[in-house]
Amino acid sequence: MLACGSDGRRVRNQSIITGEPNSLVADLHDRTPIVLDPADYDSWLRGGDQAALQKMLQPFPAQLMTAFPVSSKVNSVKNDTPDVIEPLRPAEPDASLF
Repeated sequence: MLACGSDGRRVRNQSIITGEPNSLVADLHDRTPIVLDPADYDSWLRGGDQAALQKMLQPFPAQLMTAFPVSSKVNSVKNDTPDVIEPLRPAEPDASLF
């Protein structure tokens, strides 16, 4: 997304809109990022009717998600590698806990 900085130059930026969690996420946190249906992308980006846009800000369907344990390494931004979100195997203890 492009926006204008205070000096009038274009800058790249982004926003994350959070909302109520679905039943799967609610056990983990009291809010969750909103995930738009791909069919709504164009309408969202065009803007317009506030009521229609508000309807898009719904929790993502829990039945379309999967939850699994991951390493506690996800809790630190210095761990910026793909393995931090790999599912832990049931018999694999999280070494960082010991």
